Formats: sequence, C-alpha cells, structure tokens
Amino acid sequence: MNSNNSSIYEQVRKIVRKFDTNDPFKIAKESNIKIKYLDNATDLLGMYTVIQRNRFIFLNSNMEEYMMKMVLAHELGHDALHRHLTKNSPFHEYELFDITSQPEYEANIFAAHLLLDDDEVMELANKKYTDVEIAGILNVNINLLIFKMNEMNRYGTNYNLRHAPQGNFFKKINP
Repeated sequence: MNSNNSSIYEQVRKIVRKFDTNDPFKIAKESNIKIKYLDNATDLLGMYTVIQRNRFIFLNSNMEEYMMKMVLAHELGHDALHRHLTKNSPFHEYELFDITSQPEYEANIFAAHLLLDDDEVMELANKKYTDVEIAGILNVNINLLIFKMNEMNRYGTNYNLRHAPQGNFFKKINP
C-alpha cells in the first residue's frame, strides 16, 4: 500500500474508532457537517463545500439510500482529505469513481475503506463469491468494491478481480 493510501486507511480507522461507527450519516452529524438535500438536482449527486467555516454536504434527494450512503461517504472523504482545497471551489460530484483526478480517487478510496470492512470482504471472497456477487451482498456499487479490493491487494491479499473501476459508470445513472 503506498504511503498516501495507507494514510487514508489510517484516517478512516481513526474516524471509525472516534465515532464508534462507519455510518456516514452519524459521522457527518457528530462532525457538525450540515447535510442539505437538493430536491430538484438532476445530474448532481453530491457536493462538499465550506461556507464561512461551516462544512456542508449537499446530496441529491432522488438517489436510492445505498447510493446516498456511498455519495455521503465519498464527500466525507473530501472533508477529511481535501478541506483545504474548497477555498477555491467546492467539490461537485457529477460522477463518482473518477480515476483521473487525484482528489476524486482519494475520496473513493476513503469511501471504500469507510463502508467496506476488510474482514467481511475477505470472508466473502474466500467463499469464492465473485466481485459482482460480493457487491450485491454488501449492497454497494461494484466500482466501490473494486476500489476496496484493489487497496486490499496492495497490502497483501491476492484477489483476482474480474472488473476494473469505470469512471463513467455514474454518468449513465439518473439519481
């Protein structure tokens, strides 16, 4: 695991220990991050910004609950890792799982570590479930699982992944 990704993993573990949960809604609340729901958003999935020292995450209210949880976890990644970057502009999520932007990639890694437990993923993989089946069992998008399994491979497991994360996957989904 490279030092930056290792640092992300450790930051997530620290947050989970601090709040005694991996639930992004509880973490946001306990962190005093205000969640605002956008009823009329069409393409926007989520957005993280800081306004007058107040942290906000805007979420498209038309998403299914599992998707909203993933988007919120991703936005919490921006809060934990990239808060300093919001001075110039907020993070707008029109597409998750972007593998070309370093901040987006890091927020995806953060979300994968937050929502997916290493032991649970390993147990399912050891039972020979495919990555698609594991994503279904864990109720996450396949791309988030692939980020997690790639990270786990970096620090010693040996999963044979059949898929690669696709940066344009969410462009094809209406929230």
